[in-house]
Amino acid sequence: MPTTRLLLPLLAILSACSDQAGNTTSDRIEVTNGATIRQPGPAPAETRGQEFVSAVEGGFQFVLESTRMVDPKAEQAKVQQFARKLQTDVEALRTELGQIAAASRLQLAPAGGETTYQSDLAVLSSTKGDPLERAFAEQQVETLTALVGLIRAYGDGGDNPQLKAWATRAQSVVNDRLMDVQTLRAELETVNLPADQR
Repeated sequence: MPTTRLLLPLLAILSACSDQAGNTTSDRIEVTNGATIRQPGPAPAETRGQEFVSAVEGGFQFVLESTRMVDPKAEQAKVQQFARKLQTDVEALRTELGQIAAASRLQLAPAGGETTYQSDLAVLSSTKGDPLERAFAEQQVETLTALVGLIRAYGDGGDNPQLKAWATRAQSVVNDRLMDVQTLRAELETVNLPADQR
């Protein structure tokens, strides 16, 4: 059930974001008339605006598709309430991200142009009741954890000031929803424990 296909691209981006531009391993050195001039090499791809927008959009698309799928099928009101809150927050963040991307001449499209989370959505579409709710909570924990890390890394080392400001605002919202879904997941796990273990 893990969202491995979504997490792997996001984790690769996170690791690349930790390498800041100007790192001596990516710097270019030119020798001109006996003088050495050190010029910074290109920033890692994932700290550039388009790659960041594409990675975030992939995560947001999964969140939105999964919340729309689970909301009508969930049996517990707290799962439906969380799905609706998450959907509302991500739609607002996505709208703002789209405006910044358009103003920066970036495309709001997931990395690679195709979805990477079809198997996770298939799990949600083929289950119901408690297994559906637990799978949904687990998938959201994994996805939101990756998004928080990605957004934080871009806020710390990104190349676009507008996107960095958005990342600062978005990190707080996504982190709040992450804490909510961690609580929800724990509550869903507790429901299935024998009474003497609760």
